Amino acid sequence: MAVDIAAPSCCAEPEKAPLDHDGLRAWLLAHPDWEGVVWHHPDGRMAKLKRRDFLL
Repeated sequence: MAVDIAAPSCCAEPEKAPLDHDGLRAWLLAHPDWEGVVWHHPDGRMAKLKRRDFLL
């Protein structure tokens, strides 16, 4: 599954995005300028997690 970061391409680190709740929250806190992360499934489905989902 591919991962995109809602951040400038020069700053994207999709391979480092954790998959657990606490890890994702900490990861987004460490990148305050990023809006969130988007997962792309090979069949076309997508899931987006935004900073505001964590009340950040």
